[in-house]
Amino acid sequence: MMKKMAAFIAGLMMITGACTGCAPQAGNTAIGTELAVSREEGKEPDSLYTSAQMKFATELFRLTFAADSDRNVLVSPFSVYTALAMTSNGATGDGLASFEELLGGGLTVDDINEYTAAMINRLNATEDGEVNILDSIWFRDDDSFRVNTDFLKETSAYYGADAFKASFTPETVREINKWVDNGTKGMIEKLIDNPDEFDEETVMVLVNSLYFKCGWANEYTSSRPSEFTAADSTVSTPDTLFGTEDTYYEGKGYTGFSKPYKGGFSFVGLLPDEGTDIVDFINSLDAQELADTLSKPKDGTVHTSMPKLSLDYDKDLLGIVGEMGLNSSGLENIAAPDSPSKEFGISKIIHKTKIDLNETGTEAAAATAVEIRKLEAVIANPEKSYYVYLNRPFVYMIVDDATGLPLFMGAVLDAAE
Repeated sequence: MMKKMAAFIAGLMMITGACTGCAPQAGNTAIGTELAVSREEGKEPDSLYTSAQMKFATELFRLTFAADSDRNVLVSPFSVYTALAMTSNGATGDGLASFEELLGGGLTVDDINEYTAAMINRLNATEDGEVNILDSIWFRDDDSFRVNTDFLKETSAYYGADAFKASFTPETVREINKWVDNGTKGMIEKLIDNPDEFDEETVMVLVNSLYFKCGWANEYTSSRPSEFTAADSTVSTPDTLFGTEDTYYEGKGYTGFSKPYKGGFSFVGLLPDEGTDIVDFINSLDAQELADTLSKPKDGTVHTSMPKLSLDYDKDLLGIVGEMGLNSSGLENIAAPDSPSKEFGISKIIHKTKIDLNETGTEAAAATAVEIRKLEAVIANPEKSYYVYLNRPFVYMIVDDATGLPLFMGAVLDAAE
């Protein structure tokens, strides 16, 4: 299993598929039957794609934490990646080039579509656990904007995206929230908090949801209170899980372990060396170094501990993704040739996550909404034993063993939150 993690990328992945039971209400009309598009199988990711995703995930997590370094952070790089990959099909010119560099390290959008489709299809077919990735596109259809049906067909074929004609009234906000609530099995009840989020300048919203639920390959038998020293040096006694594993990591300034789930995933915990500030540690994270470390585990018995977790997080990621190099304009291809409006840009990237980790396994969810508006409106040695007790601030991931890519990536500063 550990060889399969050689391409490791830190973060959280979330997956998309066809939405069932999500019929829209008045004002929002599904047009899936009009598209009549068959689902593409895609092609298995190559090293260029996995390396690009690894870099994307690590940088997204690092910059998000830098913006929120006073609280627990949890992102799903794969959810954000998938929402942006869908969006890239509407990009042209410099905007297209920035999408291809950010998401694929120079791969074309066609390549990104193929590889991501294969990952989504495989992850949604997970056995002995549940991973459910869904995508949808909500678009204006009136005298001011007409959608490019080729764009809808492309995203439907590769991402299974449901398409809805939307009024962009508070009713649309309610319907998007209901769609996400269904897709995440109630873990994310309200992706969009403001009922007046949209106005006459909003032309499209692309949404991804990701749901993960897997049990441990070997469950914990119990938990007990144990001390956790937070980033501010306060001490709490959260319920803590103790166990032994057989995969131990030693990286540059940290140690770690992995614990397998059923279904082909693993939890990875990374503990900065004693005396290393968690902010400095995360700021120094390097995707290639992490990949190298996780591809060369030390065999032996690892004595472990980690607090039970029940955390949620939300963030507008537009500024962070812009800092990563995305040109958020140049989305002319979302519109039909005869559409009155021609120039568009991303105005928000709303992201929410939640995780519950306990004795039996982990349930986690994420959702991402990319809002698009008219441009003028866009503002070892087997003999050894090791000890990795996550009893002070640490980084953790849920990793897909087959590719080494992360479904989720988070940092715990205070286990008492």
